[in-house]
Amino acid sequence: MKHLLFLLSILPMSLYASGPFGISWGQSLTDFGLVINASNYQYVITDYVPDPYTQSTQYILIGNSDEGITGVKLKTKSFKAFSSDLTLAYDEAIAYLEAAGYGQVAVTESKLSSYHCIIQAICVGKTWTGINADGTKVLLEKTGVSHSHIFISMFFSVSS
Repeated sequence: MKHLLFLLSILPMSLYASGPFGISWGQSLTDFGLVINASNYQYVITDYVPDPYTQSTQYILIGNSDEGITGVKLKTKSFKAFSSDLTLAYDEAIAYLEAAGYGQVAVTESKLSSYHCIIQAICVGKTWTGINADGTKVLLEKTGVSHSHIFISMFFSVSS
């Protein structure tokens, strides 16, 4: 009986593992606002999280009613493609992730060429992929629709 009580007492901790920005993996999307239904997932767009990232302007919390939150995406303000402000903000984002315990897994060099940004109307710059000790993965990237509107985004996902 003691073993059963012990297992039941640790169950909530495993269901709601720590995620980014003070969010818990598995936490209900309804805790953060109006839930929007997509074809095979749900999401909430919010500007509030318990422990916000200073450069963020928006968070998109992704999940479903059964599993709760399984992904978090943030977006920063807009930058010009090759500006020193963008470089500084990107370097600060990497430092933030490393300080939070994320180790680098891969880096992809910038693809902010005219072809990608003008012809295809999509810009994807340098990406940094990391993972932390509990298996949470993060993709940091520069992305946008033109050379004058580049954003830094971070996408966190829980390992299944």
